[in-house]
Amino acid sequence: MKILHLDNLNNFRDIANDSVREGVLLRSAKIDDLTDEGRDLLVNKYNVKTIIDLRTLSETKEQIAPDGVEFFNVSMTKTPIFGITKYKKGFVNFKNILNMLFVVRHVPNIPELYENLITPDTAEAWQQLFDVILNAPDGAILMYCEQGKDRTGLLCAFIEYCLGYSEREIVADYVETSKFTAPRGERAYKKARRFLLSKKFAGKLRDIYRADENDILSVFEKVKAKYGSVEEFLHSVCGMTEEKIAALNKKFKK
Repeated sequence: MKILHLDNLNNFRDIANDSVREGVLLRSAKIDDLTDEGRDLLVNKYNVKTIIDLRTLSETKEQIAPDGVEFFNVSMTKTPIFGITKYKKGFVNFKNILNMLFVVRHVPNIPELYENLITPDTAEAWQQLFDVILNAPDGAILMYCEQGKDRTGLLCAFIEYCLGYSEREIVADYVETSKFTAPRGERAYKKARRFLLSKKFAGKLRDIYRADENDILSVFEKVKAKYGSVEEFLHSVCGMTEEKIAALNKKFKK
């Protein structure tokens, strides 16, 4: 796994490991702020041929894919999930104490949020995502959401599981996001404390931006509890048969 660099693109990295080729599975935060030069570099330097935006339509601007790139907008949820999807007025507005109080009162813990993304109701989205990935042309696939943390984190975790990554590798990729998102959480914490919010409430704001290993591990535990096994979730919800998992491995492994 390797951190990549492009101006105005946060949390940009390659999820390859010792058995998966570099330059084929990339993840990042939103690409909205890329310049024309940055979009050209996605194609010419990083060989991106497929882009998958995991956000809801209410979060996205009109996206114009670079020439020669296939673009897909596949949201895991049709309705906003507070704490994951971005609202029109911003993910969290820290300009006033009333907004902060609203956030800490309404955001449940991250594992509870993730439960919304592994229900049978999400099957259509999961199946479309894996079909897009399996049928993507040669070249890199770039997957992203708002921060590249939650929806992108879950998608990458299940891709990595299909590709035989160890639990340690899956967790390591997930928590890597904190290097990019945690500083914003610390700023939120400090501002909340200046507004005299308690450490507990301020900490809840900070936790929105943390990628904690227990959060991703809890997803796999909830999947096992709900479906009996991760394999059954992949099969019944994501449509990933043994044949498709084999095809995924053939497509991306060295």
